[in-house]
Amino acid sequence: MASRVSEILTMLKSFKEARALLSAYELGLLSRLAMSAVSAAELSREKDLDERAVRALLDALVAMRIVRKRNGRYRLSSAGSQLMADRGETLDDASLAWRQWSEMNQVIQQGRTVVDSAQVVEEAERAKKRLQSGLADESWVQRLPIGNAKTILDVGGSAPAELIRLALAHPDVHCSALHLPGVVPEIERAVERAGMSERIAVIPGNYLFDQLPSGFDVVWISGVLPLHAEEPNRALLRNASEALNSGGRVLIRDLLLDEKQATEVDHTLFRLRTLASPNAVEAYTVQDVIRWLSDAGFIEATYQCSGDIATVSALAGG
Repeated sequence: MASRVSEILTMLKSFKEARALLSAYELGLLSRLAMSAVSAAELSREKDLDERAVRALLDALVAMRIVRKRNGRYRLSSAGSQLMADRGETLDDASLAWRQWSEMNQVIQQGRTVVDSAQVVEEAERAKKRLQSGLADESWVQRLPIGNAKTILDVGGSAPAELIRLALAHPDVHCSALHLPGVVPEIERAVERAGMSERIAVIPGNYLFDQLPSGFDVVWISGVLPLHAEEPNRALLRNASEALNSGGRVLIRDLLLDEKQATEVDHTLFRLRTLASPNAVEAYTVQDVIRWLSDAGFIEATYQCSGDIATVSALAGG
């Protein structure tokens, strides 16, 4: 019993290191340290931050072996550099998860997330700024198994920044994005500002009710499935199958749990996190999605997980 109490106390203290790391990431310190060595005074001036606080944070990161210090100058360690190389799938997700978990008291009281529209807009602006500054991670879009695809249909879930990152990572691909009519002008403006109008077409429509346009090599579904009950998701995947060319592929990236690797604690905490996710109605597993894909006629389903985020790929059958 005493050993378990000790483990629980250690668990309660573990948030300190996570918070220090996320603050350094969210304030742009890690991105700057990835570029060159810098002193605490220089970094605080560049970022308009308090010098003493910056030094304390950097020294904490040194003790955590995320940053190295030499002659009063700081730079990312090899471990910190590797962490930043995968930041789109680790630190971005962890930063969002922290904000969601911080609202858990109100989520339990109300049964749903309390994240408001202003926070959603703020998150989109952060993503756009990372993209414009060249700091946005593109490694995950570059690793998407699109093969020799020339056309991609993005179905409804992608924010403009994510859609643009997808197009930038695959310069030979033409993207079409299906979005609700009310948001089409906003998406078109974002695409135009990025200089991508010739490569990204925005199509008005509702994936829950409309037949998807056809003739695509890849159908991309991101941030959609937890928003709906099982039957609408099954219908969407059947619709996606009909939108694909022969040999086409569906790619799904979403908040999904791998039940083969998850412990009982993972399962229960995952359901709580889903409650804290904006507009989510259900917690699904990778295996749920693969079963739906099979029932919709897809074959050769594979997946990769990074934390709570999974990317599922399957080929259109027959």
